[in-house]
Amino acid sequence: MQIMTACDSSFFHCIKPLAASVRRFYKQPLIVYDIGLTPEESAELNGTLIPLEVSRNYKSYTLYKSTPFINATHKPFCLKHYFEHFSEPVLYVDADCLFCQPVELNSFDIGITVKPKRKLDTRNFFNGILNSGVLYFRRYPKLLLEQWMRKCKEGGHTDQSALAEILSETINWKKPKQIQHWHGFSVQLLPVEIYNDYHLKTGKILHFKGHRHSQEIYPHLLRALQTGKNVWEEYKRLKSQLEKESQQATAIPASNSFRLPETV
Repeated sequence: MQIMTACDSSFFHCIKPLAASVRRFYKQPLIVYDIGLTPEESAELNGTLIPLEVSRNYKSYTLYKSTPFINATHKPFCLKHYFEHFSEPVLYVDADCLFCQPVELNSFDIGITVKPKRKLDTRNFFNGILNSGVLYFRRYPKLLLEQWMRKCKEGGHTDQSALAEILSETINWKKPKQIQHWHGFSVQLLPVEIYNDYHLKTGKILHFKGHRHSQEIYPHLLRALQTGKNVWEEYKRLKSQLEKESQQATAIPASNSFRLPETV
């Protein structure tokens, strides 16, 4: 199984720790799709670098119920390129992920990380079902990637909402333990708490999504992880501190402060 990601300069500070964690647990280089790194950054990376031109729309946002969600529509294009050039199963992770333990996924064709039942909202494709920061494919899902790319090109979707809508054709999101099927591919729903842990508590793969990967916060969270501190509590403390400093600097009352955008 190969491990792959995609990265531009805005995530460069995250990619080196991710690559190091892949080498530690898998003894192999991370495959990095370069979608906007500088030559200097590329030269620093210890991995397999693949430059790929993608639409710059991936950095734009789509509104859902007044909340902006980052599009991140580059993912199906990177995965299509991967399967056109490699035959091994692949685990795609966002550049702001980090392995704390190895994971082995080989008894199904597609692995999707989904929210726990208590937080599941099957009417909300944007943020209520799955998180596309960790995806597993045992073989080339050509039809899925074609449909996913088409929806991403149409607009009005993030990569996450497009994928959730496509898979909802056959997948029952309320049956996470059952192997399901989508057009001849076996699909396993994986718990985010283990495989895509953005609460930074119990996961084999941690996901520093949103403001967790900001350059003001991410290094502190890494240090907390390395020293055995409660990473989630440290994140909440740092976020609160930064928000207070921002409000003081701009003299905006807390009741009028803007809502932070959601990112992958």
